[in-house]
Amino acid sequence: MGIILQTKVTDENRDKFYQQVYCQQFDSKHQLINLEIFSNECVLVDCCAWHYYDMFPNNRIIRLETVKNALQFKLSRNKFDKLVDDQQDHCIRWPSLDVVTPVVVFDRSPMLKYRSLANLTNLLTSVSNAYQASHLIINMNTTFIDDTRLVDRFYNMASINIPGFTVKEFVYSVSINKLFIHFGCNHVT
Repeated sequence: MGIILQTKVTDENRDKFYQQVYCQQFDSKHQLINLEIFSNECVLVDCCAWHYYDMFPNNRIIRLETVKNALQFKLSRNKFDKLVDDQQDHCIRWPSLDVVTPVVVFDRSPMLKYRSLANLTNLLTSVSNAYQASHLIINMNTTFIDDTRLVDRFYNMASINIPGFTVKEFVYSVSINKLFIHFGCNHVT
């Protein structure tokens, strides 16, 4: 799988671009975020949720996808359940869902890319408020976070704070540019 140097999806590069953006479609169940620990809860997954749906058949998963990605990758309707309106980067509109305190998972989500830490925190806060989430889990490549690279980035990453949530797990790996944070709602037992 060659590196795509273009930043615009075209008819000629759509498949390769899709494979890079949705790289988790090639992950085994054990390489994905473990949803089995949330078997009694509804889980909202953004980005390649159809793969999670296939890998975790015993979980109740609502597959989210953004309008931008659905259009640019010409995703078939069987790849998602609901669309997140991200047509304006600064104004994300979450779809109405009939769920109670779901787990929200962003696994290498394009929606989180190229945001500052403040923007990232605002987006996570807005989704937690929209759905009264019980857990928020993000897994992302730190290369795509818009912040300074001239300092020890740990302190910047550790400043991500979602009101009403406590960090349950925090993994920041400089060598592989990975950030994984599991936030748990303070009001959920």
